[in-house]
Amino acid sequence: DPAKPAQLPPELLHARDLALEWRAIDERIMLTGEPYVSGVHPVRMPDSSQRFVQHMKVPMKDADGRIIGLVGMTRNLTDLKVALDALTEGERKYRQLVELAQEGIWALDGDANITFVNPKLAAMLGYSRDEMIGRPLYSFVRPEDAEAARARVDGYRRGTSDTYESALARKDGSHITAFVAAAPICDGTGCGLGSIAVVTDITERKRAEDALRESEQRY
Repeated sequence: DPAKPAQLPPELLHARDLALEWRAIDERIMLTGEPYVSGVHPVRMPDSSQRFVQHMKVPMKDADGRIIGLVGMTRNLTDLKVALDALTEGERKYRQLVELAQEGIWALDGDANITFVNPKLAAMLGYSRDEMIGRPLYSFVRPEDAEAARARVDGYRRGTSDTYESALARKDGSHITAFVAAAPICDGTGCGLGSIAVVTDITERKRAEDALRESEQRY
C-alpha cells in the first residue's frame, strides 16, 4: 500500500532511537560543559555474547576554554559485574543462613548499638527484632555487669575476640543465662566498626548444674 509508511525492523528502530539519545547527550555536554557517565548496561556482541559496559563522554576544550568537541570512552565492566553479582548472591545465602540459625546472633556498631538481630535471639529475649535494633548492648545487661560489658567492647575495638557467660535481660524483666562468643568487625583501617556475636541460651543447663551441685552438697 503506497499510502502506508514503511515500517522499520526492530533492530533499526532501536539503532535510530539510540542515535537520537546519543545526539541529545552530546548536545547537552556541548552546551553545559558537564561530562556524562552512563550506568552499567548490557550490550550484545556480534558473536551473540553479552558484555556489561559503561560509557563516558567529556568536553574537549581549546586553550581559551571553549568547547570544541567531545572525547568518549567505553569501559568493559563485565568481569566486575559478574564478581559483584556473585558477591550479592553470596551475601543473600549468608543472610538466609543467619536468619535460620538456631543460635541467637546479633551485630553491634562501634558504639555498641544493635544493628542486626536474627529471629532466634529476638524470640529468646521476648522482643520483636524492630524493638531491639538501635538499642545499646548495655540495656540488656544487669547494672552490675555493665562495666565488664564496656571492657569487652573496648577489647573488640582493639581486635580481641571473646567468649563469656552473661545474664541478659528479657522484655518481661526476667533474665536468661547466655553463653556468648563474640568477635570484632574489622576492615583495613582497624576494628572500630563493631562486633558480631553468637548467643546461646544455657539457662536450663545452668539450672540443672546448680541443682546437681546442691544435691551433692546435701549428701
